[in-house]
Amino acid sequence: GVLVQVTNGGTDYVIPGGQPLQSELFVNESDWKQAAFYLLADVLGADIKVNGLHEKTIQSGVLVLNPLRRMGAKFIDVPEGMITEMDIDRLYAINFDALECPEMLPVIMAAASLADGTTVINNYNALDSKAYEIVMNMRGELAKLGAEIAVGDNKIVIAGKRRIRGGARVSGHGD
Repeated sequence: GVLVQVTNGGTDYVIPGGQPLQSELFVNESDWKQAAFYLLADVLGADIKVNGLHEKTIQSGVLVLNPLRRMGAKFIDVPEGMITEMDIDRLYAINFDALECPEMLPVIMAAASLADGTTVINNYNALDSKAYEIVMNMRGELAKLGAEIAVGDNKIVIAGKRRIRGGARVSGHGD
């Protein structure tokens, strides 16, 4: 390490010259919010390995594991990252509170679209405007693929199917 002087109330940093520097290998952990769809694809049988994700993290995106586990997904945290042990035949519908992990609702909605039974996501009206917009966009894009998603009375109701059609042009809406 090197000496770093913090000044100006913590807004400025001064590193005096002439200090010996030593490099170290630093690996930044993978981003749960970005990797969760790939993890879901692995759950659904795509045989994708997601390296660098671990349950012991401060990232809020890790909360996506809770509803996915309730749906029947099985995850194992190994040194390389999260691996799954399941396929689409084992996902089940759940009742879920949108406030449990609002930023991961698109992943839950995609999983619910392929789950056996009807998933109900409650409290979606309590989402902030950005999360609400993302959920509404996801609803529209999943509908293009044949997912059955109804919104009303402060809940989202998703009738799961074994398969949804592919081949539709969908948008990521800038996310």
